[in-house]
Amino acid sequence: MKAHDVLSHLGLDDFADTLTAYWDESQNAYPGAPAAEIRFLQPREIVSTRTFAGLPEAADTSLLEAAAQIRGSAQLCALAWHCSHLAFRQFEYPATQIRRCPDPIPALGELSGVFYLLISLDAVPRMLDAHRLREIPDLAADVPGP
Repeated sequence: MKAHDVLSHLGLDDFADTLTAYWDESQNAYPGAPAAEIRFLQPREIVSTRTFAGLPEAADTSLLEAAAQIRGSAQLCALAWHCSHLAFRQFEYPATQIRRCPDPIPALGELSGVFYLLISLDAVPRMLDAHRLREIPDLAADVPGP
């Protein structure tokens, strides 16, 4: 998918300067359809990372609802993947630009903030994966697995 097509479809044309940087790189790494390939949008992963982060169980409703809406839209999936790529893989992307990301995202309405929370929660399994690679022991016996 082309950045401008996705942004236009989502009503985010005004954010092209912020969101088109490194688009091709992120989309080349994108697993594509099905959305089941995007780990941080999967219900089991969401509940696991939410638990690890110490967020209340009541957050599951919004987290799971937003994830379902994102998974149901190829454009939202591409945008979520891209934002994750900018946050966790594209270290040359200026942090000041991340603060300019759209809020709200018209397609998500009041769940727009949850879009970014889902991406942020993906830091948990990334950290745990890095710890396992470095043979750093789990912090507690009940740390959620992959």
